[in-house]
Amino acid sequence: MGREPCHAPRARRAQRGDDLVLTDEGVELHSQIEDLTDELAVLPYEAIGEDGSARLRQLVRPYSQTVARLAYPRMFPPSTGDG
Repeated sequence: MGREPCHAPRARRAQRGDDLVLTDEGVELHSQIEDLTDELAVLPYEAIGEDGSARLRQLVRPYSQTVARLAYPRMFPPSTGDG
């Protein structure tokens, strides 16, 4: 049995009229988590510098493109090889 898209539960709630909204505390916690995630995510890139970051992007780009094409085939149709 296939997995449903990650947006399916949200769509079902919307069809039922369920309007889930974060509390003020939930909004604040979400903001704190996002800020901390942003702060921590930059550390490895700072450690390798701009040149290292550029090289890393160059090395992983073919893999990220493949993942994107496989995960979202409608957004990234197969290449025709035309350039």
